[in-house]
Amino acid sequence: MPVALVPTFRPLGDIAPISFIDSDMLCVRGAYIDRVKDTIPNTGPDVATVRAVGQEKGRKWAIESQHKYCMGGTYAEAIQRNIVFDLVYDDLGRPTQRGGRYDSTLRHRPRAECTLPEYRAQLNGRTAQLRASSCRDLGLSEKLFLLMVPNTAVVGDAIWALAGGQALYLLRPLDVESKKYMFIGECYAQGLMDGEVVRMLKNGESRLEDIVIIYSAATAGANDTWVYPSPFERFAIAVANPLAVALVCVCVFAATKFNTRRHRRGVDFYGPPPVEERLGPKDRNVTGMGVKPLTPADDDGLGGPDEDVSFEDFLGVP
Repeated sequence: MPVALVPTFRPLGDIAPISFIDSDMLCVRGAYIDRVKDTIPNTGPDVATVRAVGQEKGRKWAIESQHKYCMGGTYAEAIQRNIVFDLVYDDLGRPTQRGGRYDSTLRHRPRAECTLPEYRAQLNGRTAQLRASSCRDLGLSEKLFLLMVPNTAVVGDAIWALAGGQALYLLRPLDVESKKYMFIGECYAQGLMDGEVVRMLKNGESRLEDIVIIYSAATAGANDTWVYPSPFERFAIAVANPLAVALVCVCVFAATKFNTRRHRRGVDFYGPPPVEERLGPKDRNVTGMGVKPLTPADDDGLGGPDEDVSFEDFLGVP
C-alpha cells in the first residue's frame, strides 16, 4: 500500500529560485528573517552541566516570551513541536504528517506498561526527536522564534529564507555592506516553515534581497570554519556549471548506495536513521555523547535503547 509522505518545508512558498555562479561566489535571492540570540547546547563533556544550563536558559526564554509563542499557542507547546520539527513518523522511520509533538509522559513510560499503540508511538516519537536534534542545538532568535540550528551556530548568525529552499538557512555575515555570507547550515524555526515568510513579505516585515554566499574556503578566509554547501547550493552550482552535473550524479549515486539500509526512508533534512538502526540491544543513547553500555538494572529486557537525554529533560518547561 503506497504511503503519502509529508510535503517538504517551503518557507518562501512557490517563489521561484534565482541563483547563479560568479567566480567563487553563489548569488541567490532570499528574505532576511532574524538573528540568533541564544542557544542551548545539545552536547558537552558533562551531561549534568548541559542539563543545568538548559534548565536555566529554558526558564529565562519562557519568562521572556511570557509563556506565549510569537506565532501563536503556548511556549511549552511550541517547544514540544520544535524539537521534533512538528513531524509525525511511521514505523519505518518516515515523516508522514505534520502536527508532531514531544510527549514526555509517554516517552518515559516503562515499555512493559505501554499498550501496543503506545509502544509504537513511543518508538516513533523517539525517532522524531533524535532526527531533529542530531548535530543541532536549540536556539532562540531576537524576535523570539524558537529554532533548531546547527551545533556550529553562534550568536549573531543570520536566519534567511532562500527562494526555492526546503528549509531556512543559517548564514554568517562576512561583509555586511556587500551582503556576503558564509553558509553554516540548514535551520528550522517553529511556525515559519510553510510559507509564512510570504505573509511577512506582504506585510512589509521583510523583503527579497540578492545576497552572496561564499563557498570557497580560501575566499572565506583562513580563520573561518568552512561548511560544505547545502543540497540547494549544490544544485545551483550544478545548474550553473554543466560540467559539474556528472560529478553530482556520481556523488548522489555513491551516497545512495552507502546510505541505503533496511527501513531507512525520508532522511535528508530530517536527520539520521532511527536510533534502533544505529544502536545495539545493549546500548543506551546519550544525545550528542555517543553510546554507553546498559547496566543490568537499566535493561528492560525488551531490546533497544531504554533511555536518552532529550531537550525537554532539561528545559524546565511546565
